[in-house]
Amino acid sequence: MVGVGSGNVPLSENNPPQVTQISKAMRSPLVSFKARNTAAYKDERKVSHNPPLNAALFKTIFDEVGGFNEQPGYPEDLDLDTRIIEKGYKLYYLPSPLVQHKHKTDFHTFGLQMRDFGRKRIKVNKAHPQISRFYHYGPLILYLMLYSPLFFVPLSVALINATYISSGERNPRLFGPIFRLTLVFHKNYGAGEADVLFGRERVKAT
Repeated sequence: MVGVGSGNVPLSENNPPQVTQISKAMRSPLVSFKARNTAAYKDERKVSHNPPLNAALFKTIFDEVGGFNEQPGYPEDLDLDTRIIEKGYKLYYLPSPLVQHKHKTDFHTFGLQMRDFGRKRIKVNKAHPQISRFYHYGPLILYLMLYSPLFFVPLSVALINATYISSGERNPRLFGPIFRLTLVFHKNYGAGEADVLFGRERVKAT
């Protein structure tokens, strides 16, 4: 074991409503698609990635694998952890300590970030095919469906997600923002994946 990491929670005080809404949407299973960066497991476990916002790694291992790939727009943290595991080392998740993490403060910048995340996911999957999983392409499929006769599928996913979160929180006012955020996530993350797969990276988020 050469590195450990834990989870993150949203800032607990003075949050604009949009930050709270984005946080709840990001942690929904219909949005996160098993993403490690929003996970908060209750037990210790071996993982393939620890987001650097809450992680520790031996510097000797960091140096051994060549450090971060600093190419602009490249998923340097995912790539680093993958190279560490390819060397036969192990990374672990610990239930604590959790850290507070500030999310984006409006839907537009959230969309820009998700498009960037989508691009990076495909780039790292191309560089390390062995870590690619079918659920990584869920947002891409839903994005493509939005512009097909199956457009009602991503709309239904957003509807289910908004109902799930607003009812779980007992706050009907969350329904509209979560519905919109679910679509913003799938549309932009999926578009980011399409940018790399189809060679059209210079497209603005929507």
